[in-house]
Amino acid sequence: MKIVLSTEVVMFRNPIFVNSMLVLVFIILFTAGLSAAKHADNDDIAIGKYRIVHSDILGEDRQISVYLPYNYDRTADRYPVLYLLDGDSESRLMLTASTMEDIESRGGMPPMIVIGIDSPDATRDYFPFPYRDRPGTGQAENFLKFITTELVPWVEDHYRAVDYKILCGCSNAGLFTVNTFLAETTAFNAYIAASPSVGWFPDSMLARTKESLTGKTVSDRAIYMNYADDDLESIVSSAMPAFVTAFSDHASANLRWTMEVLENAGHVPYISYHNGLNFIFDGWKYPDSNLSDGGLEALQNHYGRLSDQYRFKVKVPSGHLADLAMDYFQTGDWDNALEVFDYYSIEYPNSARCRYLMGATYEKRGDIAAAISHLEKAVELDPDFVPAKRKLEQLGVKP
Repeated sequence: MKIVLSTEVVMFRNPIFVNSMLVLVFIILFTAGLSAAKHADNDDIAIGKYRIVHSDILGEDRQISVYLPYNYDRTADRYPVLYLLDGDSESRLMLTASTMEDIESRGGMPPMIVIGIDSPDATRDYFPFPYRDRPGTGQAENFLKFITTELVPWVEDHYRAVDYKILCGCSNAGLFTVNTFLAETTAFNAYIAASPSVGWFPDSMLARTKESLTGKTVSDRAIYMNYADDDLESIVSSAMPAFVTAFSDHASANLRWTMEVLENAGHVPYISYHNGLNFIFDGWKYPDSNLSDGGLEALQNHYGRLSDQYRFKVKVPSGHLADLAMDYFQTGDWDNALEVFDYYSIEYPNSARCRYLMGATYEKRGDIAAAISHLEKAVELDPDFVPAKRKLEQLGVKP
């Protein structure tokens, strides 16, 4: 078996963590019905696709890699997009995707599309200024124009993307990320720059930082930056003290920014994407302790506020809805359980799991006709959903 970049399918996902033993039983039953092998022996595990995009601006074809969220093909949902520089690397794409899935599984961020951008001539594309002994460098402005006026529209034409974009880069790509924030702040909603090599152009980047930030009011953008205390001295560490001071002295009070210094992490700390995404989506996670106390209205209010803050529709996670409904189920509060399930079925109309749990709830309530109706809907949505079929057989109905 090998891992390849060929077609959009989900990688291994963390299990859904639940609040009670009863919910765990339902989840076990649910996953048991899905555990049968759906792939042949020695099949590849694929995480995405390579695509070719022609650029009139650059006068060449550019290779990109595309990772789509779990369930992308099963829903009509739209997603924010992370643009990953140097994203042609399979290992970098896998690191980014697995980091995002881990944070998302814990309720800390939304699912996102990842667009990895290949840069065969990095110093040409990433350097904002010509470098003295590298001919052809310093064309970052042109590369950014390709991304914003050709690639982004192409992505939005071909995939279900919302207008929320993150630019992520490290080392020289981190330099490009920082420069993009300074030169075209509104091009992206948020930025992650790991070990940005501002030391290639310390004086020019310092001047640009002061000029760009002075008098600029930025209330809806965020930038996370980092480097390590044992980072590359010549192009990173040596330039950071003055660079950070310029940010501190000139950034407006409402700009969300941070420069994290990590101990013994080396050049481009491995944890950069994890910390950057947590910074950008700080406050995203709904406190587990509030689930039962706040009820459905509190969940709706929380994710409604996130929708307003990030300016795209944020759905209440299906796991929260299932947990809350089953909390009511445990206490025999069928009305509140079914109110949550009704909302769940509207937000996730293709969820066989939701219909299965609704059927189980109606059965406990004594409404067998409604139970059968929802169980049959579960099988209609997923003909391989064994638990729903078994439940229907128990109720005397042939699936």
